[in-house]
Amino acid sequence: MVSYRIGRLSLTTPTAIRNFYLTTLTILSLVLASCAAESNPLRFVIASTKFDGSDFKIILKDSTHNLTHPRVSPNGKLLTLTKYYHKNLDGLCLEESGYFNTEILVANIDGSNLRAVVPHQNGVMAANSSFVDDKHIIYIHFKPPQKTAIRLLDIETGEERELPTPQNLMPSDPHVRGNDFVFGTVDLEKKHPNTIWYSKIDTSLAKQLTHPIFPSYKPESFNLGDYDPRISPDGKKVVFMRYFGKEDWKTFVLDLTKPDAKEVQITNTFAWATPDWTPDGKQLVCFYINRADLKNSGIWLMNPDGSDKKQVNIPRKYIIHNPNTFIDKDLNEPRIIYGAHYNPGIR
Repeated sequence: MVSYRIGRLSLTTPTAIRNFYLTTLTILSLVLASCAAESNPLRFVIASTKFDGSDFKIILKDSTHNLTHPRVSPNGKLLTLTKYYHKNLDGLCLEESGYFNTEILVANIDGSNLRAVVPHQNGVMAANSSFVDDKHIIYIHFKPPQKTAIRLLDIETGEERELPTPQNLMPSDPHVRGNDFVFGTVDLEKKHPNTIWYSKIDTSLAKQLTHPIFPSYKPESFNLGDYDPRISPDGKKVVFMRYFGKEDWKTFVLDLTKPDAKEVQITNTFAWATPDWTPDGKQLVCFYINRADLKNSGIWLMNPDGSDKKQVNIPRKYIIHNPNTFIDKDLNEPRIIYGAHYNPGIR
């Protein structure tokens, strides 16, 4: 998901004093925070596990830079993800601090040969990548004042091109399955909810899929509406999440084979977020959180209609995000891959 926000710090003291104290405070904060960050090399991880929670593996780790949106290539050999470089006063680079100063990484599925295929630049967004095939990825690129774009990158040659999206929309959260292309939209002015759109990867034609309606539309710091669409393996359905405000995220499924189909809500309580399909398309993997019941929060599997929900038994003390699945080619079995942020308050 992408929210397009940048943090800001302002003080009301006279300029000279403000600059002196701000500089001193920043230096001290970063030095102390760097020491603290170094003490926890597993603060941010990309991990994987079998569907029953066994054979847990940490693939990548970082003490300072958040690692998010892990996606695996169709052949199961490569991994792509987003890394953050916008440090806060604690010396940590977090997703919640915004998507500027980000980069796109690719590695072997075991975490080896990690390299930046879109290196980070100050004030530039390069985030939320996923594979189109075994050698191409798509990702969001935003360099103000230019228009936000969805780019298609050849990770072997470095050649890239922009995928066509409507000129009046700011696209986000792209996913491609074959020639089918879905993406979300972001309303920076927060006058309208975010929506999901569908197109073909080789054409500029696009149509709006979802039309979220809120009885009382009161935009929050995070815009209401739809995020993170993912197309099913057979190309017939799309799953996504809808934000209703505060901590209320619900999962929806829409049938792409029916021109006038309406989205169907499949979860009801608390936050069910960032859903994705299992490789056979028979289940969904989803992140669930209920702050009043953290033991049951985490990764869950369910049927595409929301039935038969089962929690995956994974290690605690982590805030989980962006779970999805892939086939381990060596063992010929499915696995879950996800990002995680260490939180000692979880039991």
